[in-house]
Amino acid sequence: MGIERGGRKEMASEFGEEFGRRMSISFCTSESRKTLVLRLARKKLRFNVHQSLFGDFVSTRL
Repeated sequence: MGIERGGRKEMASEFGEEFGRRMSISFCTSESRKTLVLRLARKKLRFNVHQSLFGDFVSTRL
């Protein structure tokens, strides 16, 4: 738990905000696109260190 981790967390939250913005746009456009985006997002998050952070973020948006 060093400075590195804090910096990564900051970047993660920035990414989370942008991610959320794009997700909500996708939700508005179409249902099929929503599921596609979610599926792709889950695949990416599986390899992400901050999976739980994004998982919580995404579930609150649904």
